[in-house]
Amino acid sequence: MLRGDDRGQSIQIGAILLFGVLVISLSIFQTVVVPSENSGVEFNGYVEATDDLVTLRNGLLAAGTRGGLESETVQTGVRYPSRMVLINPGPPAGSLETTASENVTIAGVEAVSGEEANVRGFWNTTDRGAQNYSTRRVSFSPGYNEVEVPPVEVSGMGAYRLTPNGPLSIAGQTFITGNRITLVTVDGDLGASGLSTSVTASPASVATRSVTVTGNGSDVTVTLPVPGNGTEAAAEQWIDSSEAQTLNDTNPNVERIVPNGSRADVVLDGSRQYELRLARVVVHDSGDSGVAAETEPQYLVPLAANGTTVPTTGTRRLAVEVRDRYNNPVEGAAVDFSATGGSLDGNSTVITGSDGRASVAFDIDDVDSATLDAAIDGAGLPPYNSTTIEVSRAGAGGGSGDAAAGTDDINPSQSGDVQLTSAQQSGDKSTARITFNNTGTANQTIEKIRISFYFGGGRGGSGKTATSATIDGSSFDIPGTTNTLSKTFPAGQESSLVIDFDGNRPEVTGSLFVMTVWFDEAGKETYFITVPL
Repeated sequence: MLRGDDRGQSIQIGAILLFGVLVISLSIFQTVVVPSENSGVEFNGYVEATDDLVTLRNGLLAAGTRGGLESETVQTGVRYPSRMVLINPGPPAGSLETTASENVTIAGVEAVSGEEANVRGFWNTTDRGAQNYSTRRVSFSPGYNEVEVPPVEVSGMGAYRLTPNGPLSIAGQTFITGNRITLVTVDGDLGASGLSTSVTASPASVATRSVTVTGNGSDVTVTLPVPGNGTEAAAEQWIDSSEAQTLNDTNPNVERIVPNGSRADVVLDGSRQYELRLARVVVHDSGDSGVAAETEPQYLVPLAANGTTVPTTGTRRLAVEVRDRYNNPVEGAAVDFSATGGSLDGNSTVITGSDGRASVAFDIDDVDSATLDAAIDGAGLPPYNSTTIEVSRAGAGGGSGDAAAGTDDINPSQSGDVQLTSAQQSGDKSTARITFNNTGTANQTIEKIRISFYFGGGRGGSGKTATSATIDGSSFDIPGTTNTLSKTFPAGQESSLVIDFDGNRPEVTGSLFVMTVWFDEAGKETYFITVPL
């Protein structure tokens, strides 16, 4: 036995020291490294959530201006990476919810004289007062364990980080660009929390129509809710933000931006004209299919001008469009029609289609003029929920008498008609471009067409004729074959047909031909067309 041998004690002490170092290292990792790594995970999650919210905001605009459902999953929380020994806190979950309803207000405007009478009446804020449209914002409140980051809000007007120094825009505003005002209002009762939230934007009123407005003798004022907590201080912070300052400095139509309580007034030059588009979008959980996303009918717009001619023999279809308070077509509205000096061929109550239109076939009596009355059945805002279309018998008072029975005027030229504006050679010598101007307030779609006569021209006086023609891929024999053709002439715009004459390849300059066109709304129109040399 050896005296004083303590080698075993040294090994034990070393093991204890090593274990202590390990415990201290793990403690350091747990208290320093794990939070640091988790904060990186949370920050990356916040960046991704912000990108998701910008995409959601773009979806709100798309649903409001183009239609169709728009869905987005927002990463409202994060999951930490798995750890073998160390411990993570529970995964943080943020919340996504809609804010309280606020008003967008439009004041000091009236529709220009070129708009239809009911549109002018509906948008006469001198008589009807300022118009209010309720809207909400979608607010993301982070709930991270390690990082403190500002909330994010999105709406139809913009997307913002709500920093202590004021809102910071993360997506450019689109509510006013040049002289176009586009207001997409948001509704819905959204409230969800978790690691991710799926949101759907359902269009309730799609901005397929616009109204041209101007000042009613004063400035035009659009009063907007601002991002933040709904206080006067929040309004002043947004007005001082770079976004508002840039809008004020770069758009010549903007005269000033000033606070109005918890909102902001964007004051526009009332001497100028503006294209106003409105839309409504409902946000909801993607799994909620019972969301009411429709708007009520408010006013009627006739799609045929006063003085529209009706054939003595036969009928002509006359149509109206039902619009909501956002100026957009309403599907499924009941329209009651009645005739004076004529009769209706079919039901007197018609349900509007997806385009908001209802039409009837009008048969005029043996009178020179008659009227068609239309009214929204038990809905809308009087007196703008009814309208009267004054029609006349084709040939009445014009000397043509009944010889023109069953046809419309040659080369229609009244306001609201599809008018022939020009004809010219286009490219190949046997090809003509015929341009029309749809002067009405509704699109006109060609249903069928016929070329009943062609007399060849040519600079050399060859007089070559044509036996057929091709229009947008459809072939027509000359004379007389009627064929289907679907082409839409947008309201208030010029559109062209390109006609390729076949046969012995005539030269179209100096030619004369007669073309009859059947429109879905305007009925049958006949055009005598000459192509100048």
